Amino acid sequence: MKACFLLIIIMLVCLPMFSVIHKLGDYYTPEYPRSVVVCGDTVYIADYTAGLQILDVSIPQSPALLGSYNTPGEANAVVVKNQIAYIADGEPGLIILDVANPQAPILLSTYDTPGNADDVFIGHNKAYIADYSGGITILDISNPAFPLLLNSDSSIGYVSSIWIDFNQNIAYAAGGEFLKIVNIIDPTNMQLLSTLAFDEEIINTVVVRDSIAYVAGQNGGLYLYDVSDPINPTFINNLNMNAEDIVLKNNIAYMATLASFSMIDISNPYNLEIIGSYDVENFASSVAVQGDVAYVVDLFSGLQILDISDLTNSQILGEYNPAHRSFSVNTVGNIAYLSTWGGGYKILDISDSQNPQLLGSFGNGDIYFDCFWMSCVQGNRAYLATSMGLQILDITNPETPQLLSTYRQTTPYGLYVDGNTLYSASAELGLQIFDVSDVQNPTVTGVCNTPGYAWSVIVSGNIAYVADGYSGLQVIDVSNPLTPVYLGSLDTDGYCQTVQLTGNTVYLTDTEEGVVIIDVTIPTVPARLGTIKPYPTSTIRKTFLKDNLLYTSDEGWNEIRIYDVSNSSMPNLIYTYAWNCRAYGLWEDNGKLYVASDFRGLKIFDLNGIVPVTDEEVIPSSQLDLTNYPNPFNPNTTICFSLQKSDYVKLDIYNTKGQIVTSLMNGQVSSGEHRIQWNGMDKNNQPVASCMYFARIDSKGKAAIAKLLLLK
Repeated sequence: MKACFLLIIIMLVCLPMFSVIHKLGDYYTPEYPRSVVVCGDTVYIADYTAGLQILDVSIPQSPALLGSYNTPGEANAVVVKNQIAYIADGEPGLIILDVANPQAPILLSTYDTPGNADDVFIGHNKAYIADYSGGITILDISNPAFPLLLNSDSSIGYVSSIWIDFNQNIAYAAGGEFLKIVNIIDPTNMQLLSTLAFDEEIINTVVVRDSIAYVAGQNGGLYLYDVSDPINPTFINNLNMNAEDIVLKNNIAYMATLASFSMIDISNPYNLEIIGSYDVENFASSVAVQGDVAYVVDLFSGLQILDISDLTNSQILGEYNPAHRSFSVNTVGNIAYLSTWGGGYKILDISDSQNPQLLGSFGNGDIYFDCFWMSCVQGNRAYLATSMGLQILDITNPETPQLLSTYRQTTPYGLYVDGNTLYSASAELGLQIFDVSDVQNPTVTGVCNTPGYAWSVIVSGNIAYVADGYSGLQVIDVSNPLTPVYLGSLDTDGYCQTVQLTGNTVYLTDTEEGVVIIDVTIPTVPARLGTIKPYPTSTIRKTFLKDNLLYTSDEGWNEIRIYDVSNSSMPNLIYTYAWNCRAYGLWEDNGKLYVASDFRGLKIFDLNGIVPVTDEEVIPSSQLDLTNYPNPFNPNTTICFSLQKSDYVKLDIYNTKGQIVTSLMNGQVSSGEHRIQWNGMDKNNQPVASCMYFARIDSKGKAAIAKLLLLK
């Protein structure tokens, strides 16, 4: 199997969504997995410079490493027969291992081929090696400990993948833009029968069954040829999708297609139909299928284990495919506004959810410059975050949206509109505040330069909350738009892109931690309450919050999860939907979920059809319970908390401006229940005025806050 390490700009075909493939588990390998084989409960992975990785997949949700063997070269492909593993290992050639005990593979032999071993096919006691510049090398492996050379023919040309049809004694050798068909009836004297040339194509893999060759092309997709006459192969069909690897089972072709795993109905070779697909995180390089489970290796995300037993999708109502990447969606009444990359800003009639119709669009369709990230709609105005800057449209007539203005001195990724004030999360420029009372001449009134890369903003009660990339959450006072003032921040472990707010609780997406739950009752000192991260390999970038329901999109698992956050510190998982593509934008309205799903366009789901989960997900909470009595009080109140074990504790009193009034505790505290009295005095031992105060306790990164009302 040959992988391409060039950065390629790819326009994928837009795949159908009327199927569901569920992810069961995953395993990150040390390097770049190139090939995968499954035998019973054991998976073998050729992991490039990390050699052979052997995994136990008897529990698909928790694949476990059994053993490994660090080959001397670059493990490109692996085949396992009779507990013997044959590895095409690049320059060192063919490596043969005894894997009867997968925990301790034993080297049987190495054969240094003339070229670089890229692929290997095993059968009839022979190893057929795609030897790149060495052409085809054939070894007698009747004794795996002593492989013998039968032939090596470089005149065939470069060969990176090979398939043998033993019924016809023919080798199909793929290399570059050529497929060579070779007679191997006499292995010592190979004869080239014919050559298929594919213009501007890279042939990655070929599989032959029933006199049909299935050829995987990196640029042009799946090609089918009738090879019943190998001297004169004839074209049958082509399916335009980027293909890396193919496995045939019954009437289905299972394909690793760079950005996805796809299933193709091949029962009629003249009418190929995509019946299912699943987006991987990066680049799918190889696939193996056993029963109702597919094992897909991703060059940068390791092994993905997929359940392909049931492709039915009763929840989907309708879809709209703009043939470009879709990033964001929002709705107002029966109108949906879809932001795309290269396809413009789409305005859709969604009165019939099963058949969304395009009403109008804005943009020139330039894939490099015409990028719409998201929009906010207020009245008959649409405010767009685009690669051209901030753009404002008149959408009074949705069929002919009119550009009112463009402000280019900004790079907006997230917008929030409140009346005549617009807040822009403007990447390296931080938070920008615009006066949009004159929509034809928006002006910047204030700027707060955040330390990171501002992606998203939400505003409540004169306070702006910004998701600031690697700098976590930034809290900014915007009561005076001319001079926004930094109040506080909270750092997280990863990269933050989306922020949602309900009451005094912020939900911040973080690529490492999932969703970080933050109490912002005291905006100068945001307090971490807990996190939502369903799996260790979850990657959550996008969320949507409405009516105490938090919708999360997990790119690592292609799952949408819905949480009841009426108790903000203890979200309750109520729905989970494991589907087959990535959600870049979420919006809910009237029992329907609208999803901007990258290359798959707009999808509309019926939330009423999703089955509630049976197992409640445990989410880390603050594990701190802070109370006080009496409340209201004058002049003394007792603050109570408990610890499960001895820990370092900090307990402070704050005023409504977020300023520390006094510190009551700062040190190691034993386990158990604790009570401490505050006498209404500040740090200078002066009585404080009647007002609302806040007690905040911090312990090991966890926090809790209680309101204290002093009435004199």
